[in-house]
Amino acid sequence: MTLAFGSIDPALSLRLAEYNINQLYTALIFGIQPFFQMLGTFGTPYIVPRWVEHRVTLITFLFLLGASMFLIGPFYGGLNLPVMLIGLSLSGMSLGPLVIPNMAEMMNATALKYPNCDLDHANSLLSGILNSCYGLGNAIGPLLGGLLIQKTDF
Repeated sequence: MTLAFGSIDPALSLRLAEYNINQLYTALIFGIQPFFQMLGTFGTPYIVPRWVEHRVTLITFLFLLGASMFLIGPFYGGLNLPVMLIGLSLSGMSLGPLVIPNMAEMMNATALKYPNCDLDHANSLLSGILNSCYGLGNAIGPLLGGLLIQKTDF
């Protein structure tokens, strides 16, 4: 998830240069995805009903994230700024609900698999693993995005 979030920026800067838009609009376009991620994060308790399992939420929004990545990238061949902006909005909105239920799902899975474990200790370990994975994705994402740009003819 954070790998997808971080890998967009190198490609997006080159992609926006093709549209010949000024710097103000470029900055606003770069802010679309984080803005909608913030809305999705705060809106997750209201978007997803409590009776829906965390796994279902994660899988559903991962599919939505994947579909929105197709809208951001030029898989359709042409330059279409409104479609790209919709893709950025959908990807940001789907990143929020992917952040919130991760820890709860990890704790539920741990409690089911190891019912006699110390849940406070497991909570600390799982939180460390989750934050390490977020950091790793944020570090590798821009590197991967740069490599993908070199391998493709932008």
